[in-house]
Amino acid sequence: MLLLALGCLLLAEPPTLVADTAAGETLSDAELGAPVAVGVGVWDVCVAYEHGSRCNGTAELPPGHTYVQVDGGLTGYCGITSEGELYCNTDAAVDAPASAERVSVGEFTGVAIDNGELRAWGDNDYRLADPPSGTGWSSVALGTYNGCAVAEDGEVRCWGEDGFDVTDEPRGEFVSVATADFTACAVGEDGDITCWGSTDGRPPGGSFVSITAGHYHYCALAETGSVECWGDDDDQQSSPPSDHFEQIDCHGYGCCGITDAAEVACWGDVGDENF
Repeated sequence: MLLLALGCLLLAEPPTLVADTAAGETLSDAELGAPVAVGVGVWDVCVAYEHGSRCNGTAELPPGHTYVQVDGGLTGYCGITSEGELYCNTDAAVDAPASAERVSVGEFTGVAIDNGELRAWGDNDYRLADPPSGTGWSSVALGTYNGCAVAEDGEVRCWGEDGFDVTDEPRGEFVSVATADFTACAVGEDGDITCWGSTDGRPPGGSFVSITAGHYHYCALAETGSVECWGDDDDQQSSPPSDHFEQIDCHGYGCCGITDAAEVACWGDVGDENF
């Protein structure tokens, strides 16, 4: 636990992170600027800053760009620039669209929202590369066996394997959804959390704005900026710090977020023990 805490404290300037810029030079923390987005892969993390990006372990974002959203999976990362361009270094990324509003990367599959449509690429095991058709999708999340997306009218649709009835979505109006390991949870417009499928633990009460998931654990961001987690806690992945956050992301057995003090904090297993 002490090692984990030290890793989180050192995240602002970890020695094992590699900084990238369009010119390829290494920048100091001050030159990188404030963190803009964080994406957690299965065993690593990438952080997008105002003027570059940093990743730990062997992870990397496609170089030469500044990103406003990033996400990682088992085989790589994708990022969306402020101009809406999508860049990926995941397997089969050649089939990814050139632009996107949102992106989610699973184990071997990616899904992006491009002009309101769900566009998938990669492995079609569990039918993850066959998302719902139509337009008007506002958010998307990929898990190991399922994908779920929220439409602009608040409807949730899920696809993939139907174990534990994950594709039997609840009715209602939702703003955020996450799915992992035959479970899905969504935040309603009223801030309540609804879960279905093989639920891992009971979601907390309160008013929330977004939700994210790793293997057998979930974390939700409250309106107050605090984070509540539940499910597996073997690696302290369900034991978030007491900071207030602007955004959070989980994958695998760990999570990271950007605090309201413009710092990056992580909990659980995010890869390199020196991170």
